[in-house]
Amino acid sequence: MIRCAALIAALALVQEDPRDGVVLDVGKPSKEFYARVVAVAFSSDGMLLASSSMDGSVTLWEAATGKELRKLVEPLPADRKDYDYLGRTIESLVFAPGGTLYGAGGFQFGLRGWDPRTGKETLNLTELTEPLAVSPDGKMLAATSRDRTGNSNDRTIVLIEVETARPTGTLVGHRQAVTSIDFSPDGKTLASGSQDGTLRLWDLSTAKEVHRVGQERVEQMTGPAFPHCVRFSRDGSALAVSHHGCWTLGLDLIDVKTRKKRASLDVGHSDALAFSPDGKQLACQGKDRIELLDVEQARRTAISPAPFPKRVFGMAFSPDGRRLAVAGDGGVIRILDPSKFVAPSK
Repeated sequence: MIRCAALIAALALVQEDPRDGVVLDVGKPSKEFYARVVAVAFSSDGMLLASSSMDGSVTLWEAATGKELRKLVEPLPADRKDYDYLGRTIESLVFAPGGTLYGAGGFQFGLRGWDPRTGKETLNLTELTEPLAVSPDGKMLAATSRDRTGNSNDRTIVLIEVETARPTGTLVGHRQAVTSIDFSPDGKTLASGSQDGTLRLWDLSTAKEVHRVGQERVEQMTGPAFPHCVRFSRDGSALAVSHHGCWTLGLDLIDVKTRKKRASLDVGHSDALAFSPDGKQLACQGKDRIELLDVEQARRTAISPAPFPKRVFGMAFSPDGRRLAVAGDGGVIRILDPSKFVAPSK
């Protein structure tokens, strides 16, 4: 009762601005490059918010108030940031259903797990790197293995049993770095995007590729777009795929049952996507606003009232769908109220 009363009191202190739909700013503003927040995640009960930054840190916040609870990973020393940030930045953060927080970074960090209640590390697999995904039942992790030079973003996806912390299988086929992975809600399929230009669906019971979208490129190319972020809707009916390239930024909505593209949309950046808990909306970054897409209609239906000029690298809905955490340049995680979004101009 005391905890509930404290939470209610804390929520009462949060003042929403009806003009821009901002509920709360979490963290301290900073123009420093290393202050960039690259990943955010809500716990399954919505009480906690986790974030990671370019300075190598992982921070746990009280979601209702934005109060910092603890640093799970301390920032890199000032004299090491320029040398180590690429290898130690934790670019993937995911809460498992049981409450464990998992994070994966570059080749100097690996894949780790923490108990948010105590801050203690529960898993440390140095041979695995981002991207990272957790199965819906929390029993399996998917990440990538290091390549032969020790660098991260290998082409091989590794499946890890959480209970034993041991690999149970590999998904082999991508010809370039894997950029994003996600489990289907039923846990039977894994989607992956890669710099080889392809989106692939894998049957986890056989560890075989069952579907491919895109023309495979053997040599790494910096110009053409490639799948950058892949996300299943909560009901498993849709798959959102953002594309990143030197000349093209786009978003595709794919019908999972028919495996056909339902729509292609222009977006501002392709680094982060988030489905609402009911699966009806998809949040992404537009040209200068945060946008909500109606998944069934495959069109924009709402945008944030105020401009959002900073590039977004992390995005997550709270479990009840009433809050949207958006993070990127500037060191601040902005908590938005999606119900305050407005219709886009025609």
